[in-house]
Amino acid sequence: MEAAKNNLDQHGLLDKVNLIEIDWLGENPKIPETADAIWMSQFLDCFSESEIILILEQCSKSLTANGQLFIIETLTDRQRFPSAKMALEATSLYFTALANGNSKMYSSKVLSRLVELAGLVLVEDLALGDFHTMFVCEVKK
Repeated sequence: MEAAKNNLDQHGLLDKVNLIEIDWLGENPKIPETADAIWMSQFLDCFSESEIILILEQCSKSLTANGQLFIIETLTDRQRFPSAKMALEATSLYFTALANGNSKMYSSKVLSRLVELAGLVLVEDLALGDFHTMFVCEVKK
């Protein structure tokens, strides 16, 4: 967090950003309920499905009425090349066997389902080049 703070300060941007340190797997993770936008890039694949739902539920509570959650992931079923899909699936094996034991690379169907279970609605599903997908989510109204 200090590196991000220093970098923003060096570029005169520190007053435009609110940095919030959070332990997503702690007992009671909270972020202020004033977020117009929450950005997650290749983050959710670090967690299990049940952990993702908890994270997304907290994000849902934190978004303002017109706020949006942006999720960027490399989804297994959205890869242009078969070898890219295989590499992501192999990464899942690494996560399960050697890293934290419960995270993995997800498909668009699984991630969409988790978004809905967390009380969010997927309003845009955007391809970002050949490998990444961005989900734009809002709170169900």
